Amino acid sequence: MATTKRISPVAMSLGFVIERLRKERGWQILTLSERTSFNRGYLGELEKGYSTPTLETLFTLASAFGVRPSEMLREAEERLPGKWPS
Repeated sequence: MATTKRISPVAMSLGFVIERLRKERGWQILTLSERTSFNRGYLGELEKGYSTPTLETLFTLASAFGVRPSEMLREAEERLPGKWPS
């Protein structure tokens, strides 16, 4: 019997942000791979939400995109159903 991988809503949300930033810049995944030294397969997993980036990875991605890591996290947070205190 095949097993399906459960995708975390947080990972999906961060993946969306990563993909949006990459496409906004007109980059192929290979370009992001070259700018971060991350394997293309790993970046694809991040974008699809199959993997959650470490803080180190998030900082590296943010640097490549020219944004603050907090901006990426804020956008990801806004995409999640709100359970956050005001």
